[in-house]
Amino acid sequence: MRILHVLTLNSRNGEYGGPVRVARELCRELNNLGHVTHIFSGALTGFEPEAVPDLSESQIVLKPILKNFPLSSLWSWKLIVPLNGLIKKSDIVHIHFARDLVPFLAAIFAFLNHKPFITQTHGMIRKENSAIKKLVDFLFTVPILKRAQSNLVLSALERKHLNEISPKLSPIIFRNGISHTFLDLQTYELSEKRKVIFCSRINEKKRVSVFLEIAKEFSKLDQIDFLIFGPDGGELKLVLDKISEFSQKNIATTKYLGPLLTGEVTKVFANVDLLILPSLEDAYPMVVLESLSVGTPVLISRFCGNADDVKLIDPEFVCTSDGIGEYVTKTKSILQKYSLNSNRDVLKKLSLEFFDIKPLTKSLVELYKVATFKKENLTNES
Repeated sequence: MRILHVLTLNSRNGEYGGPVRVARELCRELNNLGHVTHIFSGALTGFEPEAVPDLSESQIVLKPILKNFPLSSLWSWKLIVPLNGLIKKSDIVHIHFARDLVPFLAAIFAFLNHKPFITQTHGMIRKENSAIKKLVDFLFTVPILKRAQSNLVLSALERKHLNEISPKLSPIIFRNGISHTFLDLQTYELSEKRKVIFCSRINEKKRVSVFLEIAKEFSKLDQIDFLIFGPDGGELKLVLDKISEFSQKNIATTKYLGPLLTGEVTKVFANVDLLILPSLEDAYPMVVLESLSVGTPVLISRFCGNADDVKLIDPEFVCTSDGIGEYVTKTKSILQKYSLNSNRDVLKKLSLEFFDIKPLTKSLVELYKVATFKKENLTNES
């Protein structure tokens, strides 16, 4: 099959990081199965993504047309011809879907060209009280989701969110996976100073504030660096102010190191000691899987969409309460337990067993086949 994946944005700063990495992993595995894939996305001037040698990708530089919605309103009239042309050549269109102009346009072109399309919402669609978003849902979001051959969601919670927008939808749970390409990364080396990281968009939902509270409980004598990676999502000033405050006191070294390039994520993760992600209702964060895939332990909130799956690897990786005390206790325990390469190697193999992308991709191909068959029948009947 000729399969087109469409994304709002692929940027070096990783503003749309999760869906980008999901699309790339799926396309890489789809290529291995003999299919032909292409990823089409928007880009930002000066922050265009680095080329990936084994994948076919193209981008159009976009600009936001609404100041209050910088990602959702990314647009260029130059989108129209290449996107429509790629859709015409495809057997199926896989839209990484949000309330954004790019996926809306992709869905409209797929419909007009009688091409089957599926949506994958990555936790980005939920019921909103905003009058503007309600209007957008009425005019675009719900009609598009209803016309898709399948709506893919990451968890039961995300399925509930979609059904709150439209009870007539029947979303299919399709979680994220990881490939075996990470097995060959260099062996972790224990250094005198341990490295604990936060890596995600720096906003309220991801709770970088909790990460800072954890750091506050450690002193410089503990020989731990707390490192924060990620694009600003509204709380960067809070982070920088706290880091400045910490530097004046006997608190463990805390640094903000900016966003990671997409290709850097697993390389950085392979050489740190712990990833902490205390986010609220995070659908199924890829950074958690990527960290585990290179043998680096994680500590996440029970509100993370992959908390139940992560517990199966090590129950200590999930905080069952919201108190800082449990995060601090588990941070100390995990750092001690996974200081040995042998334990990290076991973790790596277990994570690849639990989250292997191969069976997921085979299931996706079956969904593509069903979608194509349904669309062909509907077209023939009309």
